[in-house]
Amino acid sequence: MKKADLLNRNSNLSFKEILQKIPSDILVEMTPSTPNGQPGLNHIKEAFLHKKHVVTSNKSPLVLKYRDLINLAQQNNCEFRFEATVGGVIPIFTTVQNGLSASEISKIEGILNGTTNYILTRMSEGSSYAEALADARKLGFCETNPYDDVSGLDAARKLVIIANVLLGYNITLEEVKTRSIEDISQAQIIEAHLNNQVMKHIATLEVLNNEIQAFVEPKYINVSNPLAHVKGIMNAIQIFTKYAGEITLFGVGAGPKEVSTIILSDIISIGRNL
Repeated sequence: MKKADLLNRNSNLSFKEILQKIPSDILVEMTPSTPNGQPGLNHIKEAFLHKKHVVTSNKSPLVLKYRDLINLAQQNNCEFRFEATVGGVIPIFTTVQNGLSASEISKIEGILNGTTNYILTRMSEGSSYAEALADARKLGFCETNPYDDVSGLDAARKLVIIANVLLGYNITLEEVKTRSIEDISQAQIIEAHLNNQVMKHIATLEVLNNEIQAFVEPKYINVSNPLAHVKGIMNAIQIFTKYAGEITLFGVGAGPKEVSTIILSDIISIGRNL
């Protein structure tokens, strides 16, 4: 690893100048997800062109240009790690690519957004939607724009990444059908409890006849389902395989301190290879 002096945060250097003048091996790209992927998309491209490896938590560049970015990384002999984009601390890509590479996956379903799960958990405990959302924002669980969480957009982005990275498809965000949790009422929460169910915001990818279907929607889940017991900011991912059966992964899905551990793990992994 190269040794470099830290830049003063008030430096007037442009991003390209930083890449050119500061000796480094890895770019850690953590700008927020945006509809057009910028500025993160350009940051990642420029890093590869300057022969720097990239670790990112930014979903939008992968949603919009995953194939292009992977090809550019390979052309420049760079590693591209993005474990923090999906599932919080759950190492979904490492698990599937390394541990389940011989398994044919038919379905992936789970709770992929810690904020909506926190809100629905609080509502099940008696809080109003507005109170639960305010607490989630105060605790730092939300995206920069909370709409991305509650609308299902954040989870939809994650489904696109999973489908394209792990299942080999090339779907777009527009192909994911999403429904918000904003209209969930206390009456629905109570109805679920009376029927031995809970309300969860579920993200689903299912392969049928070589075609993939993607949904993010509030659903009633029976208490016998492991997802029914995932509370607060926890995430859970169920992987259904043809031969290995069903694998369920659990982990914290939101929070800067928690998610930073998976970013650091990606950095360490690249560092070991260097």
